[in-house]
Amino acid sequence: METAAYSARRSIFYLQHQDKSQQAFDAEIAAFDTSAMQVRTAGTFGDRRLLVLTAGEAFPPDPLVPGNVTERKKQVWMELHAAQARLSSHGRQIVVGNSSHVIPYDRPDAVIGAIREVWDNLRRP
Repeated sequence: METAAYSARRSIFYLQHQDKSQQAFDAEIAAFDTSAMQVRTAGTFGDRRLLVLTAGEAFPPDPLVPGNVTERKKQVWMELHAAQARLSSHGRQIVVGNSSHVIPYDRPDAVIGAIREVWDNLRRP
């Protein structure tokens, strides 16, 4: 029996290999420098509620990449997400265990929980 997560991954794999997906990826790469500059000059989120979900297993072992490189990538990823959370005085980073880069598929409960937490905090005076 196929699980929902497996089915979703199959759908994602299929969609990623469509021409329009590759075109969108190419456009994103072409706009990267402009986008990065816009992010750097955007400032902070002030006191807006912000939860940054970080994948607990963002970089699975790759036999072609030395272990120290993979560990450094994980460290930088965590540091960047922590810095993003600090852009708000109400920001917080949540490391989501048993999840990869596609947290909504791996751990939809964590995404729903984060949305509910922000929503509940917004409704309080």
